[in-house]
Amino acid sequence: MKQKLPDILHILLRPIVKLYLRLKFNIKIGSNELQGSKGPFFLIGHHVTAFDAVIAGAYSPRMIRFIAGDANYDNKFKKFTFNKLG
Repeated sequence: MKQKLPDILHILLRPIVKLYLRLKFNIKIGSNELQGSKGPFFLIGHHVTAFDAVIAGAYSPRMIRFIAGDANYDNKFKKFTFNKLG
C-alpha cells in the first residue's frame, strides 16, 4: 500500500516531537496501551491541555485520524494546513 503524505510526515516527525515533549514537559510514559494494538481503536481525550492531540499522536504506533470541528477552519493558515495534511 502506497503511503500518503500525512503518514510519511508522521513517521518522520514523530521522534522529533517525542524528544521535544520529553524536554519541554518532562513527559514519561508508564504504560502505553496502544503499543502492539492490531485492530482499529477509538481514542477519546479529555483535553486537559492544548497539546493532548500532539501527545497522543506522538506516542501512538500509528497515525491517528482526528475528527475536527469547523472551529479548526476559522483562519486561512489552519484551513490550508489541515487540507494539505489530510
